[in-house]
Amino acid sequence: MIRVFFLIALGLYTSGYGDKHHGHGESYSKCESDKKSLCGEGSAFANETKTNCLQEQFEKIKDKACKEQLEASRKGWQKLQDSFKAVKKTCDAIVDKECPEDKTSQKNYKVCLMMNSGKLSLECKNELNRHIKEHLPGIREVK
Repeated sequence: MIRVFFLIALGLYTSGYGDKHHGHGESYSKCESDKKSLCGEGSAFANETKTNCLQEQFEKIKDKACKEQLEASRKGWQKLQDSFKAVKKTCDAIVDKECPEDKTSQKNYKVCLMMNSGKLSLECKNELNRHIKEHLPGIREVK
């Protein structure tokens, strides 16, 4: 039963549930005119590619509100990455032992931690719970 809960929670995370809290996954509505002029037009499917294009074309963006929105996105993304690095530093030993093949992606790494939550050291649980609290609203903390 616990495994089912963790998989559901992880599914919410990997589906992008927490994305809006980090500044990525947004519509970038303030950037529509720059998006069209710098990155071209296309389907909604191409939005992520266009967001990357906007980040790459940052210096050419004219709209101040768009630049501010993109800068907030960069900062949010960096904060998330720095937080995950702290989790990895604290929890690498359990992942090395239980599922070393899962160290190649953040998603697999987190699945490994969740699936082995009963084996985590107190220090690892605390760091993982800090990360969850700060960056993954809606995901239950590890007990």
